[in-house]
Amino acid sequence: MEGEWSAVWVGYARVSKDDGSQSTALQRDALLEAGVDERAIYEDRASGAKADRPQLEACLRSLREGDTLVVWKLDRLGRSLRHLVTIVEDLTARGVGIKVLTGQGAAIDTTTASGKLVFGIFAALAEFERELISERTKAGLASARARGRRGGRPYKMTPAKLRLAMAAMADKDTHVGALCVELDITRQTLYRHVSPTGELRDDGRKLLAERSTATSTARTNPASANTGNTADAADAPDPLRCPDCGYRPSRPQDRIPHRQDLDTIWLHLENGGVREARHCARCQPHEHVRAITCTRCADGPLLTGSDGAAGELPDPVLAWLDRHQWVTIPELVCGDHA
Repeated sequence: MEGEWSAVWVGYARVSKDDGSQSTALQRDALLEAGVDERAIYEDRASGAKADRPQLEACLRSLREGDTLVVWKLDRLGRSLRHLVTIVEDLTARGVGIKVLTGQGAAIDTTTASGKLVFGIFAALAEFERELISERTKAGLASARARGRRGGRPYKMTPAKLRLAMAAMADKDTHVGALCVELDITRQTLYRHVSPTGELRDDGRKLLAERSTATSTARTNPASANTGNTADAADAPDPLRCPDCGYRPSRPQDRIPHRQDLDTIWLHLENGGVREARHCARCQPHEHVRAITCTRCADGPLLTGSDGAAGELPDPVLAWLDRHQWVTIPELVCGDHA
């Protein structure tokens, strides 16, 4: 009958590199042998960790009710177990089956009762994995709070900047835009702490009160302040000196951007591991640099090394992120926003 749709098998294949060093020939042969038409095979050349896989998106859009998606192995389809479960649940809701030809997921064939049972076990494992990550993240945050560590980004406004802003705003000739550039803050931050006449606002009072409390605690707690110990004070690191090259800016206007550079965490891939470091603008690497950013706050460390410039994150880096309470599945989220 004209216009009637005939159910088909649609194949999907993927290799992790797009430089020609890997081939989909083995996957194509298996799909063809299983009965997939050559014209119904979609191929991607991209890392499985990347969300942008245009051929997979085109393949999923082409599937209609009664069709079956065929893959060589389970890891060719999803970026993670959770992502895989999401794809299959969506296909199942649309009346589309999925069949895995080989590997650990070869028992999955959602067009059969036994295959649906196996996939249900996978879905339960994905939910269990998500709960474990959530519990571990919450435990890490609770431990950090117990040690006095506060989450989120450090404040742009500091007590020293606040006092300068108060004095400058009290002067009617002060140019607000130039003051914000000098203090490296936004107008919103400035007016949240100081009024147009230089008087303190609620956020400014809170900032000074918190610093006053911290100073009082340090004075009354010799164990944390090391008061009276001249040797310890002499050995304390200079916060303005780069720990890598030793550079220390002499001009006051260079100190704020210098401190911001030193606040950035660098991860160096070396000898099969990862080394954490801090750099100033003079000694920081400029090649093979990759930003690891949280999808919530766009903050995170910078990764450098020939193996880390592209593709999936190496295992040592994933281990570092796990130690710092990052969530890596299904997306990168730092410990402060998980």
